[in-house]
Amino acid sequence: MENFGNNTNTNGLTHLDIEETRETVESKFVLFKKIVLYEMSQILNCGINRDTLSVIISMIENGSNPEALAAVVKEMKKENFAFVNNK
Repeated sequence: MENFGNNTNTNGLTHLDIEETRETVESKFVLFKKIVLYEMSQILNCGINRDTLSVIISMIENGSNPEALAAVVKEMKKENFAFVNNK
């Protein structure tokens, strides 16, 4: 027997419950993706911390050119190295 008086489905979940579950799964996937990418950067010895990597990922997801970002990161690392060694 269907109940049209509320927003529950056959499992007793409301639309709000399903939306909250979807958001939880999506946020866990985003976290998982960041962890995997960070671990890959560590294996490849990229020298990028989690915060920097998070910013780079966000920039790429928002349309920045990955190759251009890589070039900027490499240049910034070179400049930082030169600055630290010239003190």
